[in-house]
Amino acid sequence: MVFNLKDPSDQDFIDKLSRDYERLMFFTVKKYTSNLSDQEDIVQDALLKLMNKVSVIRPLPC
Repeated sequence: MVFNLKDPSDQDFIDKLSRDYERLMFFTVKKYTSNLSDQEDIVQDALLKLMNKVSVIRPLPC
């Protein structure tokens, strides 16, 4: 996944977050749509929003 974050540690954090929670995100999205393309778009949009809030979510516990 390509990130638009300047800090490499932020990039690593979001990459790990996306790998750790990808299955859960897709599981949740599948409850609302069965279209694979829509599912991918929704998860991608969610990850983009998380990237914009990396400074807020980084200090939170897992």
